[in-house]
Amino acid sequence: MAAALDVSETGFPTYLVEREDRLGGRLTDLNRTFPTMEPVSELLGPVIERVQSHPGITVFLRSEVTQVDGYVGNFEVSIRERVDGRMSLRLVAEEDATGLTDPQGRSDDSTPSTTVQAGAIIVATGYDVFDPDRKPELGYHEYANVITSLEMEDLLASGDLALNGRTPQRVAFIQCVGSRDVQLGNAYCSRVCCLYTAKQARLVREMLPGAEVSVFYIDVRTFGKGAEEFYDEARSLGVLYRRGNVSEIYRRRSDPDGRVILVAEDTLLGQPIEYEADLVVLAVGMEPRAGAGEVSQLLKLPRSPDGFFLEAHPKLRPVDTAMDGVFLAGCCQGPKDIPDTVAQAKAAASSALIPLVRGSVPVESATAVVSEEVCAGCGMCVDVCPYDAPALDPVWNVSRINPVLCKACGACAVTCPSKAITLQHFTAEQVMAQVDALVD
Repeated sequence: MAAALDVSETGFPTYLVEREDRLGGRLTDLNRTFPTMEPVSELLGPVIERVQSHPGITVFLRSEVTQVDGYVGNFEVSIRERVDGRMSLRLVAEEDATGLTDPQGRSDDSTPSTTVQAGAIIVATGYDVFDPDRKPELGYHEYANVITSLEMEDLLASGDLALNGRTPQRVAFIQCVGSRDVQLGNAYCSRVCCLYTAKQARLVREMLPGAEVSVFYIDVRTFGKGAEEFYDEARSLGVLYRRGNVSEIYRRRSDPDGRVILVAEDTLLGQPIEYEADLVVLAVGMEPRAGAGEVSQLLKLPRSPDGFFLEAHPKLRPVDTAMDGVFLAGCCQGPKDIPDTVAQAKAAASSALIPLVRGSVPVESATAVVSEEVCAGCGMCVDVCPYDAPALDPVWNVSRINPVLCKACGACAVTCPSKAITLQHFTAEQVMAQVDALVD
């Protein structure tokens, strides 16, 4: 939403595609933010109102992108939108000045589609929350008083922490559930868990002054403005931090509806411990969205080993991707808090506006070229190119390469059986000349 507002304020029409039936994403699941303890409704409500009322923003709820054609400055984006419980196909972006509709663009329910174009795309597909059922030793869904941090947000928002009519007197938080776990494949840190745990622990202490609140952690990471002070304030309010991994949660047979027991190792004391708790909160981390692979194939976006979308360069081009005209914003690129997400969204909006304002796109000179006299029209270059740069001419049946899409990877050149494709500045003669110079 931050990116859409920035782009639309420059006068360019903006189209926001949302899979859910409401705007706001994961932020709507939260109660308060850290470190200011600001209510989310006061933070999010005005932004949603601005987006929905902005004349330059078209919002598509319950929709998803199904196809992307074209290149920077000339994208055609297909959107699938639910209509009466079904999905209808629409093409979304800057509407064609002719207002013509695509006679072939019809969905199963024969709903006509609109042919439109877009100059740039910002990907902000977000993240999924780790499913603690993948760690059955923690007893999630087995014990009613073992809940996730998002479920704790609902309890805190309601103002009543009682479970089954019993007010908890001992509350335990377990950090890094689904994060920093090599066995699960999530070796990365989710970055926000330490601080939202401190926030929730602090709110529990304020709501239940007599309750004992303990946090089991591996390491406490409190980066960000005011974060260390926020963590210190939580400890000053009586929140106890115990360094150790929780290996198991169980309940005694003699107490089927009572407390659960956390089996852990206190790594500071160097000894195993068992801790009884009335309520256990699992600080679940972030994961790539389940549909990230489909979006990756749709937009030709590479992914990092952890499954998030990969930026062009981690320092010099943090919001750019390998595809010109496609930019990243938010947690689709990696775990982030709200300030970092908004900052990256504004950076992505700024980068997306560059080709739109300039009206032209520079083309790299080192691209593949086709010798039409030699090309046999076999189409192998079309199949092998990861960027869809080559295409067969329907009239002359020869390959033609779009220099805007070509990244000079050389896959088509080495695949071509007729040797009709060469890379400019990397011809066979030039390569052999370099070899001769090294040998001499």
